[in-house]
Amino acid sequence: MPTPWRKGPPPCKGWWNASVERNEALRRWWNGRAWSRPVSLGASDRTCARIMRLIAYDISPEICEWRGLTDAEVRRRAP
Repeated sequence: MPTPWRKGPPPCKGWWNASVERNEALRRWWNGRAWSRPVSLGASDRTCARIMRLIAYDISPEICEWRGLTDAEVRRRAP
């Protein structure tokens, strides 16, 4: 079960269910500093590889919400 929606940067790099509107069908790549443009569930690997390099300069980490890890995983990975 995913965590509740959270604001701020996630605990590690990777694909996250991340959105400014809590859209469960979108994923964004977190590169450690910024979010990518969104990609829809079911997108091809080729599309995902391209999208993960497209930084969403208009989305600050503070307004984009994310979820994905269980609460136990978040506590374990937190700095």
